[in-house]
Amino acid sequence: MITAGGGGGVPHDDHLCKVVMFENTAWVQVNDPQTGAPLEELDYRNPRFFMVLVQYSHKIQTQELWKHMRNLGKSVNAPRQANTPRQAGEADALRLSGQEFNGITPVGLKSAMPLLLCKSVTRLSPPYVWIGGADRDVKLGVPVEELIRCYGATVVEMSEKRDD
Repeated sequence: MITAGGGGGVPHDDHLCKVVMFENTAWVQVNDPQTGAPLEELDYRNPRFFMVLVQYSHKIQTQELWKHMRNLGKSVNAPRQANTPRQAGEADALRLSGQEFNGITPVGLKSAMPLLLCKSVTRLSPPYVWIGGADRDVKLGVPVEELIRCYGATVVEMSEKRDD
């Protein structure tokens, strides 16, 4: 177990993050405006499933998440009402990631999936996060810029510090 400020190298609790898989339960398949081909459920422009990386010390502002998803959908003419993100169920999470619930990470995913990164993560100093390592008891230290570069993560202002 890694503890903040302890021997595990985590400088502060803010560096500990989790990845939450979401499903847009109102998702409708739309066609690419350029090619006319149907967009798949993991296409970043209109995803049915996607992941959000958020600090444990923060909470996701769902209204900001919905706003971002609606703006993405506009680029492919997805209906405005086709946007109801909810946490994905265990069976879908396992099917798409190949990883157990509460151990999901973008590292080693079974299916490439859009990753949204809460902007607060980009303000960390040093610029590292500790994320799940595909097992509940494993954490990986990863540079924030590498997450963005390797996984094509989109940075979105959508979290706020928890009061508790």
